[in-house]
Amino acid sequence: MMLRIGNSMFPRYRVIALSRLNRITRKRANRQTKKGFTLVEVMVAVSILALGSALIYEAFFTNLDLCNYYEDYLNIAPWINDKIWQVQNSLSRVASPGPIETGGVFISGNRKFAWDLSYVPLDEIKEDYKLYKIDLSVHWQVGKRPFGLSRSAYALYGKRHSD
Repeated sequence: MMLRIGNSMFPRYRVIALSRLNRITRKRANRQTKKGFTLVEVMVAVSILALGSALIYEAFFTNLDLCNYYEDYLNIAPWINDKIWQVQNSLSRVASPGPIETGGVFISGNRKFAWDLSYVPLDEIKEDYKLYKIDLSVHWQVGKRPFGLSRSAYALYGKRHSD
Protein backbone atom coordinates (compact mmCIF):
# COMPACT_ATOMS: atom_id res chain seq x y z
CA MET A 1 0.00 0.00 0.00
CA MET A 2 1.20 3.36 -0.88
CA LEU A 3 0.92 6.33 1.42
CA ARG A 4 -0.37 9.36 -0.32
CA ILE A 5 0.01 12.86 0.92
CA GLY A 6 -2.62 15.29 -0.01
CA ASN A 7 -6.14 14.38 -0.99
CA SER A 8 -6.96 10.91 -0.05
CA MET A 9 -10.00 8.89 0.10
CA PHE A 10 -10.09 8.67 3.96
CA PRO A 11 -8.15 11.62 5.36
CA ARG A 12 -9.95 11.64 8.70
CA TYR A 13 -9.08 8.02 9.47
CA ARG A 14 -5.45 8.61 8.75
CA VAL A 15 -5.29 11.49 11.27
CA ILE A 16 -7.06 9.38 13.94
CA ALA A 17 -4.70 6.48 13.36
CA LEU A 18 -1.65 8.74 13.67
CA SER A 19 -2.93 10.38 16.85
CA ARG A 20 -3.64 6.97 18.39
CA LEU A 21 -0.14 5.86 17.45
CA ASN A 22 1.29 9.00 19.04
CA ARG A 23 -0.58 8.32 22.31
CA ILE A 24 0.67 4.74 22.46
CA THR A 25 4.27 5.75 21.85
CA ARG A 26 3.99 8.52 24.45
CA LYS A 27 2.69 6.05 27.04
CA ARG A 28 5.55 3.68 26.29
CA ALA A 29 8.01 6.53 26.50
CA ASN A 30 6.56 7.65 29.83
CA ARG A 31 6.79 4.12 31.18
CA GLN A 32 10.38 3.80 30.13
CA THR A 33 11.49 7.17 31.49
CA LYS A 34 9.55 6.85 34.77
CA LYS A 35 12.06 5.23 37.09
CA GLY A 36 11.85 5.45 40.89
CA PHE A 37 9.33 5.19 43.70
CA THR A 38 6.36 7.31 44.57
CA LEU A 39 6.12 9.10 47.89
CA VAL A 40 3.42 6.70 49.11
CA GLU A 41 5.59 3.68 48.34
CA VAL A 42 8.51 5.19 50.23
CA MET A 43 6.30 6.09 53.23
CA VAL A 44 4.87 2.56 53.41
CA ALA A 45 8.35 1.02 53.25
CA VAL A 46 9.68 3.33 55.97
CA SER A 47 6.71 2.63 58.27
CA ILE A 48 7.15 -1.14 57.86
CA LEU A 49 10.86 -0.80 58.57
CA ALA A 50 10.16 1.32 61.68
CA LEU A 51 7.62 -1.18 63.00
CA GLY A 52 10.01 -4.09 62.47
CA SER A 53 12.90 -2.31 64.17
CA ALA A 54 10.68 -1.38 67.15
CA LEU A 55 9.66 -5.02 67.59
CA ILE A 56 13.26 -6.21 67.39
CA TYR A 57 14.32 -3.52 69.89
CA GLU A 58 11.62 -4.58 72.37
CA ALA A 59 12.45 -8.28 72.05
CA PHE A 60 16.17 -7.62 72.51
CA PHE A 61 15.80 -5.61 75.71
CA THR A 62 13.22 -8.00 77.17
CA ASN A 63 15.65 -10.87 76.65
CA LEU A 64 18.47 -8.79 78.11
CA ASP A 65 16.40 -8.20 81.29
CA LEU A 66 15.67 -11.93 81.54
CA CYS A 67 19.36 -12.77 81.17
CA ASN A 68 20.24 -10.34 83.98
CA TYR A 69 17.52 -11.81 86.22
CA TYR A 70 18.74 -15.36 85.68
CA GLU A 71 22.34 -14.31 86.25
CA ASP A 72 21.32 -12.90 89.64
CA TYR A 73 19.23 -15.99 90.32
CA LEU A 74 22.21 -18.27 89.67
CA ASN A 75 24.37 -16.12 91.95
CA ILE A 76 21.99 -16.23 94.93
CA ALA A 77 20.47 -19.73 94.56
CA PRO A 78 23.34 -21.47 96.43
CA TRP A 79 23.13 -18.90 99.24
CA ILE A 80 19.36 -19.47 99.55
CA ASN A 81 19.81 -23.24 99.64
CA ASP A 82 22.50 -22.95 102.35
CA LYS A 83 20.38 -20.61 104.45
CA ILE A 84 17.34 -22.90 104.27
CA TRP A 85 19.52 -25.90 105.10
CA GLN A 86 20.94 -24.08 108.18
CA VAL A 87 17.46 -23.24 109.45
CA GLN A 88 16.16 -26.77 108.76
CA ASN A 89 19.14 -28.24 110.59
CA SER A 90 18.66 -25.88 113.53
CA LEU A 91 14.93 -26.59 113.80
CA SER A 92 15.22 -30.36 113.43
CA ARG A 93 17.84 -30.69 116.21
CA VAL A 94 16.34 -28.51 118.91
CA ALA A 95 12.69 -28.29 119.92
CA SER A 96 12.87 -24.59 120.69
CA PRO A 97 15.71 -23.19 118.65
CA GLY A 98 17.87 -20.35 119.79
CA PRO A 99 17.89 -17.07 117.98
CA ILE A 100 17.70 -17.54 114.24
CA GLU A 101 18.35 -14.52 112.07
CA THR A 102 15.12 -13.48 110.34
CA GLY A 103 16.42 -10.81 108.00
CA GLY A 104 19.38 -8.98 106.66
CA VAL A 105 21.31 -7.78 103.66
CA PHE A 106 24.10 -9.43 101.72
CA ILE A 107 26.10 -8.45 98.67
CA SER A 108 26.80 -10.83 95.80
CA GLY A 109 28.70 -9.57 92.79
CA ASN A 110 27.83 -5.91 92.54
CA ARG A 111 24.22 -6.22 93.73
CA LYS A 112 22.71 -5.71 97.16
CA PHE A 113 20.16 -8.33 98.23
CA ALA A 114 17.74 -8.01 101.15
CA TRP A 115 16.30 -11.18 102.66
CA ASP A 116 13.52 -12.08 105.11
CA LEU A 117 13.07 -15.41 106.87
CA SER A 118 10.09 -16.72 108.79
CA TYR A 119 9.41 -20.08 110.39
CA VAL A 120 6.23 -21.19 112.10
CA PRO A 121 5.24 -24.47 113.73
CA LEU A 122 2.48 -26.06 111.68
CA ASP A 123 1.60 -29.19 113.58
CA GLU A 124 2.55 -31.19 116.61
CA ILE A 125 2.26 -34.95 116.29
CA LYS A 126 1.87 -36.95 119.54
CA GLU A 127 3.96 -34.41 121.46
CA ASP A 128 7.06 -36.04 120.01
CA TYR A 129 7.25 -34.34 116.63
CA LYS A 130 6.88 -30.78 115.44
CA LEU A 131 6.54 -29.69 111.82
CA TYR A 132 7.86 -26.25 110.88
CA LYS A 133 7.32 -24.28 107.70
CA ILE A 134 10.25 -22.12 106.60
CA ASP A 135 9.76 -19.22 104.17
CA LEU A 136 12.70 -17.31 102.75
CA SER A 137 12.32 -14.37 100.37
CA VAL A 138 15.10 -12.40 98.72
CA HIS A 139 14.54 -9.00 97.07
CA TRP A 140 16.80 -6.84 94.95
CA GLN A 141 16.52 -3.97 92.55
CA VAL A 142 18.03 -3.40 89.12
CA GLY A 143 17.64 0.22 88.12
CA LYS A 144 14.05 1.04 89.02
CA ARG A 145 12.76 -2.53 88.60
CA PRO A 146 12.32 -4.60 91.74
CA PHE A 147 12.91 -8.36 91.58
CA GLY A 148 12.23 -11.07 94.11
CA LEU A 149 12.60 -14.76 94.78
CA SER A 150 10.83 -16.87 97.41
CA ARG A 151 11.43 -20.37 98.64
CA SER A 152 9.61 -22.53 101.17
CA ALA A 153 10.73 -25.65 102.97
CA TYR A 154 9.69 -27.82 105.91
CA ALA A 155 11.60 -29.10 108.93
CA LEU A 156 10.54 -31.92 111.24
CA TYR A 157 11.74 -32.04 114.82
CA GLY A 158 11.53 -35.38 116.57
CA LYS A 159 12.43 -36.04 120.23
CA ARG A 160 15.01 -38.76 120.70
CA HIS A 161 14.01 -41.46 123.15
CA SER A 162 16.75 -43.11 125.15
CA ASP A 163 15.94 -46.66 126.17
